[in-house]
Amino acid sequence: MTDNDNDITTEDIPDTIAEILEKGEYRHTFFEMWSLALEDQLRATEAPLDLNVASGILGSYPWLTHGDLNAYRTQRADLLREALSAMDTILGEQRGKIFNESVEDWSRHKKLYMELIAEWNLLTISWGNGWTLIAQSGQPDPVGHAAIGDVSGLLLNNEYGIVEGLKTLKGFKFEDEDRKELNKMMGIDDDDE
Repeated sequence: MTDNDNDITTEDIPDTIAEILEKGEYRHTFFEMWSLALEDQLRATEAPLDLNVASGILGSYPWLTHGDLNAYRTQRADLLREALSAMDTILGEQRGKIFNESVEDWSRHKKLYMELIAEWNLLTISWGNGWTLIAQSGQPDPVGHAAIGDVSGLLLNNEYGIVEGLKTLKGFKFEDEDRKELNKMMGIDDDDE
């Protein structure tokens, strides 16, 4: 700052997004960013329904009707809560401490990130398997189809899912050994692939 506390210098201006991405160093851990993103999604899902939101949902999932909107939003909120609960379980009482350890985020928290990714993968598999059981009974659930696809994609889509952000972290490496470890955490035998 300058002599006048109201004057802003270039030192006070945060890095641009491009500079932050290039450095791979963030002010918050990805755990905190993910938590905030999921909480925001949950708040938006539970907010009163308006015309634009309804249009967006129906445009994204044309097999839904206006009569499906409340059921979709309820199921989406439940799935978001499950994803948040998985994170809370993995972070446990360390949550606040971990949220404040953004330096060397990947190397410091890699094991916990892997545990959460494994848990989210297992959740999405479970959701999909549950939907399949219902569909096999002759009654495919269009609401579940939309909600499960939406939240699964939000978490794990390999182009826009929130887990993909880890690739921008300084020091991020996900090698064959990491994939094997992730599969082990999920109970998948690499020999079965």
